[in-house]
Amino acid sequence: MLPIWSTARVLFPAFRLFCRPGFGRVFGNPTYARYSCEYSSESKWSRSRRKNTSSLLELAAARGWTVISDEAYEDFVYEGRHVSIAALERGLPERDRRVVTVFSFSKSHGMTGLRLGYVVAPHDRTARLLRIIQEASLVAPCTPVQYGGIVALALTDEVRRRRSAMLGVRNHALTPFLCDGALPRLPPGGWYALLNVLGSRLTGEQFATMLLRERRVAVTPAAGFSYHQRTINPWTAASAQETPESRHLVRVAFCGDSQLVEEGVARFRRSLSS
Repeated sequence: MLPIWSTARVLFPAFRLFCRPGFGRVFGNPTYARYSCEYSSESKWSRSRRKNTSSLLELAAARGWTVISDEAYEDFVYEGRHVSIAALERGLPERDRRVVTVFSFSKSHGMTGLRLGYVVAPHDRTARLLRIIQEASLVAPCTPVQYGGIVALALTDEVRRRRSAMLGVRNHALTPFLCDGALPRLPPGGWYALLNVLGSRLTGEQFATMLLRERRVAVTPAAGFSYHQRTINPWTAASAQETPESRHLVRVAFCGDSQLVEEGVARFRRSLSS
C-alpha cells in the first residue's frame, strides 16, 4: 500500500509554472513543477521558450522536482512542429529522467467531454505508481470510452485533415483582426485567440454581454482565464483576482464550421467599430 503522502504528491501537484512569451509565474510546492502550454514549436517565436524549458529541466534536476507537461495541443501547431519537453531528456539515462507528459483525446480527436487521455512516464517506477493510483480512483475512463479511443487511434489521417482545415480557418477568418488592432498576431497553435476590445470602450465582460444580446455571437471574457492566486501554503489559495491586462480581452474559438466562424467574425467586427 502506498503512503498517503506519496499518493497526494502525485494527485495534487501544487507547484505550477505557466510559460508564455515574455511571461512566467511560479508558486506552490517545491516537489512538482507543472509545465502548461497550449503549443510549443520550433518556430522563431518559440526559441526563447525552448531555452526557458531547458532552464526549467536544469532547475528541476538540481532540486529533485518532477515536471508534469500538459501537451494536449500537440496536434494543432501551425508554425514549425511540436517539440515535447520530454524530448530534451532523450540523451539522459532513464533513472535521471523526470518529465511526466500528459496527452488528451479531447483535443487531438475531438472527443471533448469523454475525459480520455494518456500519460507517458519517464521510467517504470512512475508508471507503476500511476497505474496503482488510477485503479483506486474514480477518474479511470469507462469501457465504452476506451473502445472509442482505440478506434480514434486509427484516424490519424482525419486528425491531420482537421489540422489543415483549422489552419485555413485561422488564416482566413482571423486576419481581419490584425488590421483592426484587436489581434497582434495569428495564434501559432491551438484554436483560441485573445482579442482586444479596448476600441469599443467596453470591458471584455461588457463587450461579451453586448455581443451575445445584439449580435447573437458568444465569446468569453478573458478575465476568467487570468486569475492570479496568492498562496499561503501549497494547498490553500488565500485570494484570487484577475490580472489588469485581461480587462479588455475576450477569448474566441475558431474551431467550428468555417462559414459560421466567418459570419461570427463579421458580426464581431461590426460591434467593435460601432
